[in-house]
Amino acid sequence: MSGKRLVQRLAGAGGLCCLLLSGCVATRPPGERGLAAYREGRYAAALEGFDEAVRLDPSSAAAYSNLGAARLRLADVTGALADFNRAVSLAPNDPKLYYNRGNALVVFGDLGLAIADFTRATQLDPQYARAYYNRGTARLLAGDPGGRADRLTAVEVAVDPWLKADLRRRVGVTAGPASSPAVAGSQAPSEPPR
Repeated sequence: MSGKRLVQRLAGAGGLCCLLLSGCVATRPPGERGLAAYREGRYAAALEGFDEAVRLDPSSAAAYSNLGAARLRLADVTGALADFNRAVSLAPNDPKLYYNRGNALVVFGDLGLAIADFTRATQLDPQYARAYYNRGTARLLAGDPGGRADRLTAVEVAVDPWLKADLRRRVGVTAGPASSPAVAGSQAPSEPPR
């Protein structure tokens, strides 16, 4: 059967639509496949997509950052740190890279370096509420009560109303000006891969 007749036959049977859709999925770039898998919680599949993205473009800071995020979800902290280090070396002015590496450093147990990375993220983006919050968390974990001030700053600088409400809840601020921060609380959510 000729190619033209096969297409006509599949189109008449509704099969062409399925054929085209399956072809589209197979040709998605590896980074997009990694992002889709990450968002679905399939971190091993995300790792494969991001690893392939790095192989195709070893100069992509985003690909290394995404690879690090997947490794961190799979508890490969050392591998995640190596990926985040590479990402930072490729794009040293991207605050999200310092933020993500800071999160990995908290998991690794190096609070001093984590605090330094969160600080760098806030220097690059003074409105980076999550970085202030996580710096505050790291400082509190390190025994520095000044971490409370960072958490309050996070609430003050948050622009996104959903994030602001979440941070208020975490910090223990009800409404209006921040008055009594809670000491306990987890880190702000990690930045999703991009």
